[in-house]
Amino acid sequence: MNKMILNKGTLLTASIALVTLFASLLVTGCGDEEKKEVAAEKAIKKINSYEGFQKVVNNAGDKLLVFDLYADWCRPCRILSPMLEQVAKEHKDKAEVYKINVDTNPQVARMFQVRGIPYVVFMKNKKAIHAVQGVQPKEAYVDAIVQLQ
Repeated sequence: MNKMILNKGTLLTASIALVTLFASLLVTGCGDEEKKEVAAEKAIKKINSYEGFQKVVNNAGDKLLVFDLYADWCRPCRILSPMLEQVAKEHKDKAEVYKINVDTNPQVARMFQVRGIPYVVFMKNKKAIHAVQGVQPKEAYVDAIVQLQ
């Protein structure tokens, strides 16, 4: 009778193969049409440059702007992101919400004197009027939007 002997290396290789297979199934299971639909549903827009930030601020009039300053590597930022997406959808008539990556836009981070992320800034009439650092309960963001609009 043949007995299969598995050592740690074989188990690790098999585990990596299974994870890779599962990941590839997830990626190939989502077609381009589905990706476009998901992107279209996003209520938060990304700003990719200081010039883009200036354009948004200069064209906002008296609309309340909310800027989520984050980094891809930041775990609290990843926790906050879906909550802010929900807040943005629920209050799209009261505020425009934007994401700004502080690693690729350090000039914006310096302008707001960001010392820690996530850092959410509320602006109106080209002035920062409120800021929240760290992950707070959803109500903190909703209350700020309602009071500052």
